[in-house]
Amino acid sequence: LQLALIISLACSLAALGLGAQEEPVEPQGVGLSVEPGGLLIQHVKPGQTYDLAQTSGIALKISNSDTKPRTYVLSTHRPSEVGNRKWLEGYLEIPDPSWFWFEQDHLTVDPQSDGYVKMFLKVPEGAQYDNQQRVVSIGVQGTPQLGEMLALAAYPRYQIETESKTDVEA
Repeated sequence: LQLALIISLACSLAALGLGAQEEPVEPQGVGLSVEPGGLLIQHVKPGQTYDLAQTSGIALKISNSDTKPRTYVLSTHRPSEVGNRKWLEGYLEIPDPSWFWFEQDHLTVDPQSDGYVKMFLKVPEGAQYDNQQRVVSIGVQGTPQLGEMLALAAYPRYQIETESKTDVEA
């Protein structure tokens, strides 16, 4: 079976933090956007490892609209662990966020540039994982630079659906 990916095209998560300035002329700002901001991965066969870039051409895109390079820490979470309390009806939190991972756990993006990271998925093998609808939150957390107290972060949710089996007993 082929892995089918559906991307919500309008779902780019963006966060902007404007610097405090006395004059509104050319405010300095920091910005982070993450694409895809939402993702539905269907027909996942338990036990098979998926490289989403290879399978579908989809990589995580992180855009840095700041005037300085920014380093981002990449992670995966159960949605409730990062304050996401609502997701699509019929989906359950992923039991183990390590089923979804990145080719690296840090990425530095130059000013006014984009960085890309491959994403991977492997649901464990076993009949108990067939006919499942799960949700995982990915974390893209900026690291504060010297003199900064805050950094931007985004936590998009991705839905994962394992392949359907009709011969599963209830």
